[in-house]
Amino acid sequence: MEPTKQTAPSFNQLIDRLEPDLQKVEKTRRQRQRKALLITLAVTGVCGALSLLSYIRFPGAFHIVLGICIFLEVGIVGTLLWFQSKAVSEEYKFSIVTPFVEALVEEGIYIPSAGIEENDFVRSNLFRQPDRYSSEDMITGKVGETRISFSKVHAQEKHQTTNSKGQTRTHWKDIFRGFIFIADFSKEFRCDIQVKRTKMFASKTNRVYLEDPEFEKNFNTYCTDQIEARYILTPSTMRRIMELENKFRGKNMMISFRNNSILIAVSDATNHFEASIWRSVFNTRKLKREYEIIRAFAEIVEDLNLNLRIWSKQE
Repeated sequence: MEPTKQTAPSFNQLIDRLEPDLQKVEKTRRQRQRKALLITLAVTGVCGALSLLSYIRFPGAFHIVLGICIFLEVGIVGTLLWFQSKAVSEEYKFSIVTPFVEALVEEGIYIPSAGIEENDFVRSNLFRQPDRYSSEDMITGKVGETRISFSKVHAQEKHQTTNSKGQTRTHWKDIFRGFIFIADFSKEFRCDIQVKRTKMFASKTNRVYLEDPEFEKNFNTYCTDQIEARYILTPSTMRRIMELENKFRGKNMMISFRNNSILIAVSDATNHFEASIWRSVFNTRKLKREYEIIRAFAEIVEDLNLNLRIWSKQE
């Protein structure tokens, strides 16, 4: 018998349920905002007084003192604001995001400090080896019989340039920023398959040409075994991937099939699951965005019919 689909609460139902928690987080945000403003005013006052005193008593050192004061003020205030927003985010994650996950993902667990391992990211063969990698906001659970996990990922590569004076400048360029989703796939397979967005100068090495013209228009497929690739990417699966691509339209979706699992990368520069002392948590647009992104990833199992494995995949 096919597993019963879990009925998730609507966005409005969930927000009504979380109203007291939202009130608590909002109270914390306002308290920390006031604290940050008072300390900022105090630091600004002290720096201003020191600069004025220097101008009156030691005019020759005024610009030096002013520069030091500005440097210290920016550093102190910037650090203060970061810590205050971090504290609000921690409460927001615990009181708001966690209930979202538990409501939308069966056996859902939310671990803000954990993420997709760098090895999984690299071995997908969708991206270059990053020089700097971070991942957080791990969500795990299951849909029917299929275990899932997804988290935010930010991977960067280092670039260095040297000017005519021999000075070296380092800057970081994004390789990927968004979500990585991993789940068991519905069939067993031996080779790795990558499905990437179509590019004008795409590599032709190990390229697989499939029979769906619309799929070929949007994606390039790579695998060392043409037969295996067609076994995995059936007409039905390609149609479902196209429908999923429409769901994440504009987010540059890519897919890797490896070790009998499917990994889906979805670009997304939005700073999900974070709060700020400057913005009210009663922001319907932001809250609905959090709800929709969690629900969208939880629904991938049914979007791609991954639970079919309980009949077709060998035990």
